Amino acid sequence: MKKIRLANALKIKNRLAGEVKRLQEIIARENSRSEYSTSNVDVALLTQKLSDTTENLIQIKTELAKANTQIYEKIERMSELKSKITFFKMIDTKDGLYSEHRSETKIKFIATHKREDVDKIVKDMQTQIENLQDEIDEYNATSFIEVNS
Repeated sequence: MKKIRLANALKIKNRLAGEVKRLQEIIARENSRSEYSTSNVDVALLTQKLSDTTENLIQIKTELAKANTQIYEKIERMSELKSKITFFKMIDTKDGLYSEHRSETKIKFIATHKREDVDKIVKDMQTQIENLQDEIDEYNATSFIEVNS
């Protein structure tokens, strides 16, 4: 076992996930072929490599999940703030007199949240996200997990 920073473990996790996907694609592509076609790929060997890589990925994801219990609230808060930003960016902020569908008749719309209000709400939430991300990055840079060498 060796100790590595969470920031490095996240990079390793992403690299392993990419490798799993790559191996799956090769195995799927090369698994069945015509009896007259030859392959330079040893599918059985790649299948074993896929199993080994998947086990490594599971192990590192498990250790990351355990380590993230310390900052889970920050991660979830960030996720919910991002969802709220998406929501507020899509709400209709039409306010005032507007013509509907090429009509001469104008209809007065009243928005509780005006465009400026929504922009401020979104900006405030983005600032919160940036602050949370800084805290998470600091945690990832200073915290360690143990992984199989």
